[in-house]
Amino acid sequence: MFSGVVSETFYDKAEHIERRRGQAYRTNDRERLDRLVALGLVKLSESALPAPLVDAPPLADTGMAGELKKLPGGFYQLPDGQKVRGKAAADAVLRGHRES
Repeated sequence: MFSGVVSETFYDKAEHIERRRGQAYRTNDRERLDRLVALGLVKLSESALPAPLVDAPPLADTGMAGELKKLPGGFYQLPDGQKVRGKAAADAVLRGHRES
């Protein structure tokens, strides 16, 4: 994600909205950001370039790697397919699997 700050109010034809001076401008299109900078409409911020990827330690194979899925009625589906009511209970089950 590339970002900058709007330096002059303009109408963004790509997104069909008005960009006002001082607003943050974020895009995944580096070429578009470069064009807007060249036109003087956007100034690059310090986070204009994407941060370097950080190597994360590998997950232990506990059979529970993955994300919780929110279901209706306050239920959460665990990566193994089990359904648990409440986020705290789902987190506790995941922690229990990871620690054992």
